[in-house]
Amino acid sequence: MREQARRLLWGGSALGAAATLVALQRARVQERTRREADLSDVLEANERYYSGLNLTFEGDMSLIEEAWSHADDVTFLDVFGGRHEGWAAVQAELVRIGRATTGGEVHAEDVRARTAGDFAYLVCREHGFLLQPTGTRVEVDHRATNVFRREDGMWRMVHHHADLVPRLQQAFGGAEE
Repeated sequence: MREQARRLLWGGSALGAAATLVALQRARVQERTRREADLSDVLEANERYYSGLNLTFEGDMSLIEEAWSHADDVTFLDVFGGRHEGWAAVQAELVRIGRATTGGEVHAEDVRARTAGDFAYLVCREHGFLLQPTGTRVEVDHRATNVFRREDGMWRMVHHHADLVPRLQQAFGGAEE
């Protein structure tokens, strides 16, 4: 479009060049608006993930299951040292985590997000606490990466990677791959 504007301008059609430049600017604004909307939607999906994770600590899997893609290519590298591939394995680990805890609250802080087409990633710090069956509170504070993919118009988690946290591994059991 820029080349077209240049030809029109140098070819004597200033009005045509101006119209082309306006169209180019409009397209840029529309693209920026679309990216900002995508980013807002991804941040909302990330909040849904953490809301679902917190419900998982109480044994309710409904929201976390909505947050994740159910595809065979999803992956989950958890704080316990486990690596889980495919929705069935990820779901099984989330169930295990739900059974191992009696409550807790984890939130994403210092979130940085980027989108690229139908993919997005976020890096953050996960902060909060988990409760052991004995009632002992175990603090959570580590780095994490979340990757989302747009599926049928919704952003779904396709990868979660958290730092290995030995105190959580000791408190709630080791890695199960």
